[in-house]
Parts: sequence; C-alpha cells; structure tokens
Amino acid sequence: MRSLVNKKVVAHKLIVSCIVLYGVARGEDKPPAVKPNSQLTVDGQSGLVNDWLRNQSSLFSPWDFGGQFRARYEHPEYLGPVDFSATGGHSSDNRMLLRTLVHVGYDPMPWLSFYAEGRDSRGFWDEPSPNPDQDTLDLHQAFVQIGNPEHFPFVAKIGRQELIYGDERLIGQSDWTNVRRTFDAAKLRYEVKGFWVDAFVSRPVVVWNDHFNESDSQDWFSGIYASTTKLMPWQDPGPNRWRGGCHVRLRTVHF
Repeated sequence: MRSLVNKKVVAHKLIVSCIVLYGVARGEDKPPAVKPNSQLTVDGQSGLVNDWLRNQSSLFSPWDFGGQFRARYEHPEYLGPVDFSATGGHSSDNRMLLRTLVHVGYDPMPWLSFYAEGRDSRGFWDEPSPNPDQDTLDLHQAFVQIGNPEHFPFVAKIGRQELIYGDERLIGQSDWTNVRRTFDAAKLRYEVKGFWVDAFVSRPVVVWNDHFNESDSQDWFSGIYASTTKLMPWQDPGPNRWRGGCHVRLRTVHF
C-alpha cells in the first residue's frame, strides 16, 4: 500500500449542502407525542404545509403532509479511491447527491396512526457500480402505530420504519448518507413518566436500485432498549428537548 506519509498528501474534502424541510420531522429515540402523526419539531412548529391546510379546513387536522429535499455537492481529494482501487482510481472526484422524502400520515383516532413515506435518492457523476447513493422512487417507511401513552402505557408500531437509539451511536437512520437506513420491524414500547423501554424484532431493508427494496430474510436484528431520567435527573436538558437522562442498553442481539 502506498504510504500517505511518503506522498505527503493531505486529504481534504469540499462539501456544499442545501436542505429544504417542510411538514413534520419524526424521531424514534424519544417518547411518542399524544398523536403520533402530530409530533412537533424542536421549535414547536408542525410544518408549513400542515399549518396552511389546517387553517383552510378542520378536516385536515388528523392529516400530516410534508417532506424533505436535500442537495449536496462533494469534491473529495485523496480520501481513499487511489489506494483502495484496483485500477488506481482518481486523486480527486466530484459528485452531486439529491435526496427527496415525501410523507403522509393519518390519525383517525387518538390511539391509531398510519404513516407512509417515499424516498428518491440520486447520485450524479458517481463512479461505483452499483452506486450506493442511487435508489430511485422507493418506499422508505410504511407503518401503523397503535396506542397512546397518555391513556395506556403500551404502544405498538408495526411495519417499515427507522430505528434510532442512543443518539444514533447504537443504531440510527444514517441521515448523512444519500439513502437512509430502514427496517421491517415490529416494536412494542412501555412508557410511563420518566421512563420508557422498547422491545423490537426487525430485518434490515436492503437497497436495490430499480427494484422494490425488500428486507433480508436471513438477517434478524432484535433488542431491548430503555431510557430514564429518574436515575440522573440533573442531566435532563429541559421540557423542550428529548435527549438526556440515562440511557441503558439492556440487550441487543444480532443473528
């Protein structure tokens, strides 16, 4: 392997990103809100689309429309393609990454929620084949959520969904990539004030461009994850934030 020290090459990378958000942002490493499809963002807003529709008619109150568009341009130099390529690669490269997410949610009852989200990921000027940044027009999430912790401590969530635990240090959606991670999973949550615990069984979804993405039937990911603010309440950053407290990983099994 060529020595970077001998070449005296300093790796650097130029990244320019543009993100446009609208609708509702969803997170998994926090207790669900009163109505799962009506979760508020950090600043307490439900999104421009939802706000406008709900001002037009009360019929839109149980609905959640929104999404995200992101464009990112990258210019990497000496970040691995030279040393780790059989053909020698290029010392520099350029790529444009585009990602679009569009979702719709519906809460017919306070304890029942439906959610579906489509994703389109495109990479331009990328050389790898297959291209890990490319997955056009596919299903990202589609699940039903049953339960409301304000009325009953158990909440079930079944279907294609993101799993986010430990501020994504344990497992996350991998939002930096152009194709976010998702799972076909069944999850049961028990939640009371200051404490919640999730038990889940899942299969990771395998990205296959130009085909409908399916989960790997030979790869099962299951676990139990709990979080509490009662052991160390001084670490709780306040009512407007959901991170904090003491996170305890009881068991994680990958088989």
